[in-house]
Amino acid sequence: YEQAGYIHRFDLASETSAKVAIQIHEDFTASRGGLEELSDEVTNYEIAPDGKRALFGARGEVLTVPAENGITRNLTQTSGVHERNSKWSPDGKWIAYISDASGENELWITPQDGSGKAQQITSGADCYYYQIYWSPDSKKLLWGDNKLRLRYVDIATKKVTLVDQATAWEITQYAWAPDGSWIAYTKQDPERNHG
Repeated sequence: YEQAGYIHRFDLASETSAKVAIQIHEDFTASRGGLEELSDEVTNYEIAPDGKRALFGARGEVLTVPAENGITRNLTQTSGVHERNSKWSPDGKWIAYISDASGENELWITPQDGSGKAQQITSGADCYYYQIYWSPDSKKLLWGDNKLRLRYVDIATKKVTLVDQATAWEITQYAWAPDGSWIAYTKQDPERNHG
């Protein structure tokens, strides 16, 4: 029976009444897993060094997907933060990317298997960062920026080294030598007429 907005149960044998505890469980439809089409929002992609997974940047997140069966891993899961330019390390252990989690563009790395916490590798950014490239030994990251610099950072020490700074035009084409001992890049002649 109902009394004062509550449901009660009356036991005929004992002639006692007790309030019935009612719990209504939320079905959490908003948090259920599902499929979402991201093909129009992919900003970068590459295959893992072992070929077993693929790396994608989409909608400001860093994701890996299996070549065949398995789960998609969202390695960043950062609402309100934008990650971009993700790159797989040559040894296959790490994913590097540029993130604005600190409020500025910084380089971050995270374990490719999602097992550990992401690490911020650079700090004190003062401009926009271009593409990043791992050294062949997976110990350094190389990048250019819109302050006309080409730099690399040692992952273990987080020490940033200036390779070169242009006086006109950004350095946007660069690569490591296969043995990692040299860096090749193009630098515009400041006297060149670009008109």
